[in-house]
Amino acid sequence: MSTQIVRTIPILLSIARIHEGGNAGNGRYFFTFDPHPVQTGDTAAILDFQLSKETPKDLVIESLISSDALQQLGEPLIDADRRRVQVENRNTAPYLMQLALVVRDNLTGEVIVCDPQVVNTPPHVRAELAAQSQESRPSIRS
Repeated sequence: MSTQIVRTIPILLSIARIHEGGNAGNGRYFFTFDPHPVQTGDTAAILDFQLSKETPKDLVIESLISSDALQQLGEPLIDADRRRVQVENRNTAPYLMQLALVVRDNLTGEVIVCDPQVVNTPPHVRAELAAQSQESRPSIRS
């Protein structure tokens, strides 16, 4: 990617094995992202997804998949220990990205799909929204 990266956004993924009622892996796993949602802010950035220290060591990142039709993301880079993946985000288009971190449980062989919400709101969109909020707009009638 040719966009100059200005900052890194750390994103912590915590996953726990549970007996039932989870949000992934047929209810046997529960995951959360921090922050949630991920808001990219005003610049291009590296999204730095890491498994938390509390996440069992036999859970590893297998891949990061996206339906990025607007060419916002670079190629994901997964660390050798498979507990971290980084991807460049150009942040040039307003976009709610569909991402999936695919995690494998090496103890059970199960695959868990964890889907963070990543919202791009580039500077030009923020400026337009600010200008619109200062204009008088008709109100919704009840």
